[in-house]
Amino acid sequence: MCLITENFLPIDCSCNLNLVFYTRGIGCKLGEGVQFTCTLLGGVVYAFYVSWRVSLVILIAAPLMTAAAIFMMTVTTKHTERTSKNYAATGGIVYSSISSIRTVFALNAPGIIIEKFNAATKKAYESAIRFNALVGLGTGSMMGSFLVSYIIVVSKNKYVIRTFGSPSFFT
Repeated sequence: MCLITENFLPIDCSCNLNLVFYTRGIGCKLGEGVQFTCTLLGGVVYAFYVSWRVSLVILIAAPLMTAAAIFMMTVTTKHTERTSKNYAATGGIVYSSISSIRTVFALNAPGIIIEKFNAATKKAYESAIRFNALVGLGTGSMMGSFLVSYIIVVSKNKYVIRTFGSPSFFT
């Protein structure tokens, strides 16, 4: 509930109203963090229980996968941040022109406003396009790291079959 006092600020009211959503979000993130941590540790323990050799071979590719995932998260975050910032500037132009539409028409300035809007939209578009190559590189590195781990496992299996003559992968 919003309590209006003498020193009323709209942001105070919005923060108080949204406090429940913030605490829910932190609770969800905390729960997901615990779940993912338990899943990771349980998966590693189970993998070593089933076959410690294969687990060690897979762990060779883990830093590659981690680096690719961190790169992809960083690029995606920056891309979203810059795109939102540029579209916010475009929204500001639209808001200022609509809120004072009478003044815009009185000064015969719709063409100027349209040019500003087009320039801001073009800037947002070009900012988004700049990141496409990095997003492609991140996606390719993720897929490449999975391919490398697959190649390592297949090579290890081939080596085990040649050396020990065992068709079983989990020995």
